[in-house]
Amino acid sequence: MAMFRQKFVDDRIYMVKLFDQAAIWAAHHEYPRIYEVEVECVVEDDPDAPGTAFQCEKARIVNVYKIPPEMLLAARKKLLL
Repeated sequence: MAMFRQKFVDDRIYMVKLFDQAAIWAAHHEYPRIYEVEVECVVEDDPDAPGTAFQCEKARIVNVYKIPPEMLLAARKKLLL
């Protein structure tokens, strides 16, 4: 499953609920990290992945996680499918 954004809005924070889903989205960045956030406004479905991904205008970072190497490798393989 190739992942791409049909409609990216740069004033939004995009989120998923599961760490392994976040790893797939983060895997294409040079320094992949997963940010745990507390939302500070209304959350909406991400139109590219309704029910799976969400978006909001404002959130506060409460924790930052490095992705374990084996999970990062698996996530990058999924990006190639």
